[in-house]
Amino acid sequence: MQALAFAEQSPKPDAEVDRATLAFLRVTAARSRCLSRTDLFDACAALSLDPAQEAEALALTLFRGFSGQGGVPRLRLYQPAADEVSFDEHWLLSALAAARRGDIDSLTFLVARRVPQHARRNIGFLVRALSRSLSSEPSAQAA
Repeated sequence: MQALAFAEQSPKPDAEVDRATLAFLRVTAARSRCLSRTDLFDACAALSLDPAQEAEALALTLFRGFSGQGGVPRLRLYQPAADEVSFDEHWLLSALAAARRGDIDSLTFLVARRVPQHARRNIGFLVRALSRSLSSEPSAQAA
């Protein structure tokens, strides 16, 4: 029981959190809840990358992939104005940071710890693409 309680705790409050990226992810996750659920493979295949909306399209596809279907867990993201950061939000920000640094070993480890084998390739692709998009277009975070 203590292991579950520990897993749900957020890291130390002094841990650096990219608040702009977190706000973008929270708003996009809220929008994705309004969309119909889809299979992760279909979501990746249907991805249309309009350069002006690339980050939002990638984030929506990523959140639709974390729908709870096919053994892929749902991500728990808080409301945009929340001060606290959930375990899943820390995980996602860590995965995006690893992708941004080109640290494939850390990204692979993070994805493997949260995502079933059959979905790792697609989730890893989406995280890397979203990281590139967020890094190259700072205006995408203002959405």
